[in-house]
Amino acid sequence: MKAVASMVTQGYKLCDVGTDHGYVPISLVTDGTIPEAIAVDINKGPLERANLHIRSCGLEDKITTRLSDGLSAVKEERPSPSSLQEWVVNS
Repeated sequence: MKAVASMVTQGYKLCDVGTDHGYVPISLVTDGTIPEAIAVDINKGPLERANLHIRSCGLEDKITTRLSDGLSAVKEERPSPSSLQEWVVNS
């Protein structure tokens, strides 16, 4: 996780595809590296746990989640996905 987080540009909005439990966006928002993020996962269980972690950190206004196979649900995000500046794809 630290290796991935170290490659993110400070101040950029992040989309974490395959977020699992949401630890990468939570860490990056908490330490001030990024202002906000979208956390995406294909599996409902891990995404529910990510939502629990996000809420427990009080970051619901900074990290949104999407249940999706890749980026399809991000296309619905406003502002557009083109305004996202960093992508993290976890496999």
